Amino acid sequence: RDLNWFFNQWFTSNGHPKLTIAYDYNATTKKVKAVVKQDPKLMFEFPITFDIIEDGKATRKQVWVSKSIENSFEFDAAKRPDVVIPNANQILLADINDNKSIEEFIAQYKAGKGEFNTRRLAVEAFINAQATNPKALEALLTALNDPFDGIRSIAIKGLDAKSPKTIESAKAKLLEI
Repeated sequence: RDLNWFFNQWFTSNGHPKLTIAYDYNATTKKVKAVVKQDPKLMFEFPITFDIIEDGKATRKQVWVSKSIENSFEFDAAKRPDVVIPNANQILLADINDNKSIEEFIAQYKAGKGEFNTRRLAVEAFINAQATNPKALEALLTALNDPFDGIRSIAIKGLDAKSPKTIESAKAKLLEI
């Protein structure tokens, strides 16, 4: 297979994909639709993996995004997934915006065992929402117990030291560490 396309976009050109990904579940067809939109100023073609998480269990799907503004993909799902994780294997160099809810990020954190970046992205979402969302603060405090010290470190650094509620909630765990 000719690989000129690969070297032209990743080696001789500059930039990386900037993606916006939206999801929708159709209960009638029992399918999840993922719509991947690229920045029209700089489009790429590439493979990307999605993990569809149902009841904490991941089903991994790989698809090919063509060099167009919008690509749509459908995946089977018996029910509305807990979360859909794009770039699930975390090998694509891209900026990805997929506007998940805190509940979806919590599911992503739980499902991301062994995937540092998957959990890191979830913890960063918890950090950004800790002041306004009690579930985000609770999940951030849970991340203080993560088996990987890198995730624990991100969670500690992300605690809002100016928030009395955060300090009170995290105090016991921080003293334990």
